[in-house]
Amino acid sequence: MEAELINSAEEELKKEVLKMNEERNMELVLLVGRGSMKLGEPSVTIPEGLEGQMIEQFDVSGTLTAKGMAYNYNELVNILRNRLKLSKSPEKKLLKIDTDSISYRLIPIEEGADPTRQTITATIKGIEQYELNEDRENGRRLIENIKNHIVGKSIEEAENYIQQLPAINKVEISSWPAWSPNIPSVPDNIKIEVVQDL
Repeated sequence: MEAELINSAEEELKKEVLKMNEERNMELVLLVGRGSMKLGEPSVTIPEGLEGQMIEQFDVSGTLTAKGMAYNYNELVNILRNRLKLSKSPEKKLLKIDTDSISYRLIPIEEGADPTRQTITATIKGIEQYELNEDRENGRRLIENIKNHIVGKSIEEAENYIQQLPAINKVEISSWPAWSPNIPSVPDNIKIEVVQDL
């Protein structure tokens, strides 16, 4: 019975948080994981006078005090989104933030600290993409670098060089006339078109 009470404590707390969300129009999420709940001593009540009797079933009741903490989901997402924007590479832009990727770890509450506050470390994933805009310094520099490295090379050599660059996901080279096996030997005759995709 004690084990059953402990196992059902988290589910009961989740139901209570859902109820609070509905009543107060909130976006609270229960903290879960090791150390996230404070449980009191279970109290189990068994009917008296059962000793020595053969009975098919009898009722046992129990109570358990459980305390949990919840956080505002939208506030946490906003905090993590802002931190992610601040920590991104200056050469890249943030394409997407995956709010489903949020994970956290509870930091144990120190002796004498406020027991109503819980410190967590949280992470969120985002997708960065190099900014290859020709109108910006980073993009101009990369495009010039590519042109200078591929002039006069065969199309295969040029594709291999460009493909290995960390800023490039996929490369396609087309030439004119179509039968020409090499990249032009004059950088100004090379046109690079940047296509942004996920």
